[in-house]
Amino acid sequence: MSSAFLLGPIRPDGKARQGLLLLLGWAQGCIGGHLRLRPKPLCGSWRIPLARAAVRLPRLALFGTVSAGRELARLLEADPMAGGRLVALAARPRAPSRAFC
Repeated sequence: MSSAFLLGPIRPDGKARQGLLLLLGWAQGCIGGHLRLRPKPLCGSWRIPLARAAVRLPRLALFGTVSAGRELARLLEADPMAGGRLVALAARPRAPSRAFC
């Protein structure tokens, strides 16, 4: 599945909201992880590496989204009709997934 297919249906004004929700969800997970690991004896020695990972991972996710958005913009610039095909693909009904059945 291409990034153009995944990012095509997101409205241009929805990308900022998507980034904000990613950061809010990540912050909530980091707070919960901190509260869970704080009483553990090894927490002090792992605090700095975990804090670095907590900052780097969502930053990489946001950079990936920006990179995919630029790729989509280049695709649409090269082929203006690609936008309509992406919307049609995104609106197509999908077969039900049996992953959890």
